[in-house]
Amino acid sequence: MRLLSIICLWGMTLLYGRTALAQTGFNIREYRTENGLPSNGLKGIQWDEQTGFLWMATEAGIVRFNGLHFSIFSNANTPFITAERMLFILRNNAGTLYSSDVDGNVVRISKNRLEPFAKVTTQSPTQPGNHFYLALSDSLFAWKQRHPSRKIYNLPYDKVLPLTDTSCFVINTKKLYYYARYANERIAGSSDTTDIEAGFKIGDSCFVLTKYNQVRYIGPGNVSVPMSLNLPAFFDIQAPGKGLLIWDNGMAYPILIRNNMAWTLTLQNGVLVPRVCCDAVPTDAFIRYAQYSEKRKLLFLGTNSKGLIVISQNQVEPVKRHSKTPDQANAYYTQLEMADGNILTSEGHILGKWQAANPDMPIEGNFFYMLSHTKDSMLWYSQRREEYGHSCLASYNYITHQRTIYPKITTRHTIVTLLANGQRLVTHERGIGYLQGDTIRYMHRSGIENMLFDVLETSPGIILMATCNGLLQFNRVTNTLDTLFPARDNCVRALWQYQDYVFFGTYGKGFYVRRNGITKAMPLDKNSYLLYAHCFRPDNKGYCWISTNKGLFKTSIAELIDAYEKNTGDVYYHYYGKNDGMDMTEMNGGCRPCALQLSNQVLSFPTMDGLLWADPGKEVTAMPDGELYIDKVVVDSVNLNPDSLSRLMLPSTTGEIMVQIGFPAWCNKENVYVAYQLNDMPGWKPINTDNESIIRFTKLPPGNYVLRIRKRNGFGTGNYLYKEISFTIAAPWYRRWWFFVLAGLTGLILMGVVFRFRTRRLVLNQQRLEQLVAAKTAELQGQNEVLEKNNTIKTKLISIISHDIVTPLKFVTVAGKKLVEERKHMPESLQDETIREMANTAQELQLLSTNILNWIKYQQENRRLHRERFNVYAVVNQSVSVLASMAKQKGIRFSNTIDPSLTLFQYFEPMKILVYNLVANAINFSGEGSICIGGTRKGHSLVLSIEDRGAGMTAEQVSHIMKGQVIISAANNDNRKGNGLGYLIIKDLLKTMEATLSITSAPGEGTTVWVSIPGLDRREV
Repeated sequence: MRLLSIICLWGMTLLYGRTALAQTGFNIREYRTENGLPSNGLKGIQWDEQTGFLWMATEAGIVRFNGLHFSIFSNANTPFITAERMLFILRNNAGTLYSSDVDGNVVRISKNRLEPFAKVTTQSPTQPGNHFYLALSDSLFAWKQRHPSRKIYNLPYDKVLPLTDTSCFVINTKKLYYYARYANERIAGSSDTTDIEAGFKIGDSCFVLTKYNQVRYIGPGNVSVPMSLNLPAFFDIQAPGKGLLIWDNGMAYPILIRNNMAWTLTLQNGVLVPRVCCDAVPTDAFIRYAQYSEKRKLLFLGTNSKGLIVISQNQVEPVKRHSKTPDQANAYYTQLEMADGNILTSEGHILGKWQAANPDMPIEGNFFYMLSHTKDSMLWYSQRREEYGHSCLASYNYITHQRTIYPKITTRHTIVTLLANGQRLVTHERGIGYLQGDTIRYMHRSGIENMLFDVLETSPGIILMATCNGLLQFNRVTNTLDTLFPARDNCVRALWQYQDYVFFGTYGKGFYVRRNGITKAMPLDKNSYLLYAHCFRPDNKGYCWISTNKGLFKTSIAELIDAYEKNTGDVYYHYYGKNDGMDMTEMNGGCRPCALQLSNQVLSFPTMDGLLWADPGKEVTAMPDGELYIDKVVVDSVNLNPDSLSRLMLPSTTGEIMVQIGFPAWCNKENVYVAYQLNDMPGWKPINTDNESIIRFTKLPPGNYVLRIRKRNGFGTGNYLYKEISFTIAAPWYRRWWFFVLAGLTGLILMGVVFRFRTRRLVLNQQRLEQLVAAKTAELQGQNEVLEKNNTIKTKLISIISHDIVTPLKFVTVAGKKLVEERKHMPESLQDETIREMANTAQELQLLSTNILNWIKYQQENRRLHRERFNVYAVVNQSVSVLASMAKQKGIRFSNTIDPSLTLFQYFEPMKILVYNLVANAINFSGEGSICIGGTRKGHSLVLSIEDRGAGMTAEQVSHIMKGQVIISAANNDNRKGNGLGYLIIKDLLKTMEATLSITSAPGEGTTVWVSIPGLDRREV
């Protein structure tokens, strides 16, 4: 093979690399025991580009890192690992990863998880047996397990440069050896292959580095060829801190490290060329291992005692003032690009990387937050002018470099727009008008009246305005102002037109798209940061950049339009934050312009601490791509093999199913969108990737299930990666076929038993029924006697009612007719007497009707009443008040002497009717005088008394009333006969209330009725 030159044009390459990366910057993340790593001492690292996982051997197990979470495999959770401490991790010639613990348990890494591989008997932790052969192939390792030999090479201390599956170079004790399966195991190298410090491969070519900093190419026939050019002095391996070369099998290029610089050594046209991959390597850590992902631009550094270091390129760049003082603001809003590429802010500060000696300053001093660039090369701004003592509008002509002040236009937030008709429209919170000379000719002077942020002419004559009143539309033809989107509490702060779509962002309600009069809300990011959308800035690659209070987003314009047209939420928002170079994630809006696209296409956004620059042409977007893996399935605390889950029948008693998924996530966690769907459940449920990406199901019913998992892989409608697993939960025993058969047989047997039992029961029932018929017959005879007695009473009652209702009605009819016909001929006294008689007769009919209704009501034996506690004094007053008018006509006074605090546990409604009828009877049979109502305690009963001074009754009349056999009519105090119905009702009520009645009376002396009612001091029936 032709002699290779080494490291051509070294100095030029290093200089170029330093300059390019100094502008980009890097983000350094350190992982130690305090943030997830189980041990700070690493024994090796291996990057798997295919799966996107970084594997590490540590003193506390094997660790898999996906960029977000550490998955730890140790003797605590992995049965085929018996020791906590690991020896190494390596990649063989076929690309398979292996690791081993100090007990000699070899494990193979299969994509996302470990598999037991072999057991190697070790003499000591420093003599790990046949592990060396794993670096070539597992077949050679297996052969050596069957044909052991003297152990010469020791991993991880000897460096292996594989050639084939059965041959390699080995660097042992700083000497180069050649090993082949059927050759002598120890072949001494020539004198020029001693003092070897490092070895590496690029492609199929092998190289070694001597302690004299000579690189030698090992050519065909194992010939060592010295190179004519040495490495620079700072790569002296023997001098601490001067240089480090790291290579492991599987790495495409070796990594050179010097101080804070790292290079990958590539082979280009037969020349070894170093290429800078990082200029931010920490210099305070003992680095032993390194891996580099060319695809993701990630540098992984494994240290002896400080854990893992991951270095990635920053995607955005903060820009701040070089000189800072405590009395100057560092939060920026409005920006203006100057001719030299630097930025002039509204604070009057110049920010940027290029310092011009005499920069052209379009604006001198501070200015307010609204700048307007019009197509006629004019710049418009508002500024406080001390010579006028107020703020006013000003302009700058980029062609003539002339400034003009408009002292008559005194608002601070003024926006000037060059309309399609060539006129200059001036808009501020006081109104809308055209610029004429040094003043404004207003067309509209009301409606805005609040903070104005942006103005946009969407079509000739139609102007949109972003204000704190909402999105307003002004028609300059009709001079009308309309509110298209009210947002008084959530200001509309940004406008952007793409084709005929108008985007506008609010402060707290998200952002919207409007087209043809239809406004639709756009879907938000997973954390809803886009509720505060400050600014929209498109780039020249079809993306729109949106600034928020908590970071910057980049999204596809095509996806936004598709979401609007199809009403879908399928939009990917790529988030930029702290891990991408931002010092301050709170960005600013409410200014014009809300962001700049500089002449070099860099986007410049204002933040609360300086500016933020994003270069769409140079940024390397860390996408959330990669495969989905099922890491673990746990059913009721039992680990199951995910690959065999579909073949298993989970028991019907399954309580909890836990599925843990794995995936690479070398991006911000805000960009990881993972969701699941069980069977055909509506929509997709997001998975919390901050919590180890676990899906849990509890007490699922029996049935067949399909679990679908999807992960968003970046931009593009429908750009998802799907994973699907199925499982079945068995039906419980009482829902199996054999149970139904057994239940049927059991049912037939039970039916036979029941039939025999029922037959016997029917015979017994017939006998009991005959006995019951006889008893019921006797009972019916008794009831028939009672009914006959009641019929006698009711017949008498009907006759009395017929007489006592029809007769008074006839009287009322005749008297009324006579009064109408002969009123003019009747003396006044006779008219008064006739009317009085009619009123008395009507009153009697009312009382009689009330008593009839109450009597009928309480004849219903199925009427259900409930006892309750009430105040006796109040009940008596309530009943007496109904009869007050009737008593007043007779000049009768009432006296209630019952204790006001006395309460009774009884039937409330019957009690009222009882008192009503007793008092009504007393009024009927009394003239002038008084009726006294009293109550005294007697044990647990209330003795209620109603005493009147009326006509009284004879002993015979009292006896008939007490017996209740017949109804006795008697003349009341007005010489009208009573019908006795009231006492029939009273006796029914007494029976209901379990009360007793007694009467004392004498003709001409009045009557006293005593009623003993149980219910005092009782709270239950």
